[in-house]
Amino acid sequence: MKYKDIMKSFPDSTSRANFRYCLVVYAKEHGISAAAREFNTTRPTVQKWVRRYDSQEGVESLKNQSRIGQNHPDKISEEARQRIIAFRKDTKNQLGARRIIEILGLDYSAKTVNKILKHSGLIKKTPTKWKKRWDMSIIRAQYKPFQKIQIDVKYLNDMPNCYEAYCKGDIPKFMISARDYKTGWLFMGFTNYLDSKSTGIYAQYLIQGLKNAGVDMSEVTFQTDNGKEFVDRMTSQPTFFEKVLKDQVKHRAIPPASPRYNSDIEAFNGRVESEFFNLEDFNSYPDFASKALLYNVYFNMLRKNRNRNNKTPADILAMENKKLKPINLMLPTSCLRSLAKMTILTVSTL
Repeated sequence: MKYKDIMKSFPDSTSRANFRYCLVVYAKEHGISAAAREFNTTRPTVQKWVRRYDSQEGVESLKNQSRIGQNHPDKISEEARQRIIAFRKDTKNQLGARRIIEILGLDYSAKTVNKILKHSGLIKKTPTKWKKRWDMSIIRAQYKPFQKIQIDVKYLNDMPNCYEAYCKGDIPKFMISARDYKTGWLFMGFTNYLDSKSTGIYAQYLIQGLKNAGVDMSEVTFQTDNGKEFVDRMTSQPTFFEKVLKDQVKHRAIPPASPRYNSDIEAFNGRVESEFFNLEDFNSYPDFASKALLYNVYFNMLRKNRNRNNKTPADILAMENKKLKPINLMLPTSCLRSLAKMTILTVSTL
């Protein structure tokens, strides 16, 4: 192999410097021409590294040197560099290179300013998806089981695989689901009417079930979005759902257009399509209700969550609160009336 091909094969600068050291030692012992023949390179290359070798620095002196001119006429001054760094810190690392150039009236490029910020450690790496999940797991660890429960409603008319069953009435029109933020424990409900009366009945049924299971309701918070079935942002009048929750549990509505605040229940709404609705065939409403119950049992008792250390909701509940028994959290299937309307509400949990 030629010398240049050997150098390209090395993975790092240290390996290349060590190889050059062998070249220098051979040249000092056998001569420049002999080293050039032995290492399959030219005499100027051997002379270059023999001349650059410094016995005090050792192998480090044989590493590649920067090709950037140290005295370039356009090199940024130290005063301007410190000014950029100070301004970035004063603005809490929020303003980017282009905005800094605009405000300070600099003549440098955004690339130059960005390089200064990067070398000064003032630019944080964008967190990867797994890092964000890890950060949320740290926050989740501070909660107790059923301290925060996310509630949402999913339309069931946009799934092609079960649209025929939807039209026939074999499955309801809406799914009301609630999920515990700490354990991932799931409560599923179904209704044919999207209004605050349906969600209010569901909430009362859930509250009573949690009370019977021994959950301390003084610490429970129901978190929802700003849908009309939960809150009325137009008139600011309390809905039936909010009236049900009053003096029983706390209620928190997430900021508008911010579904990430309800990430756990939103993730379930997407997952339930592939794991349940698109997987099963439904011949009648009783058939649908029984399969929904079995899926809820599977989700809470058997299905492991990767973002919860590969544990099931039942596993986490057993570790966090041994007083709460899964059997006590099993709510039976119910049919409830919403005033003059018939609301088919199936709440099945384990």
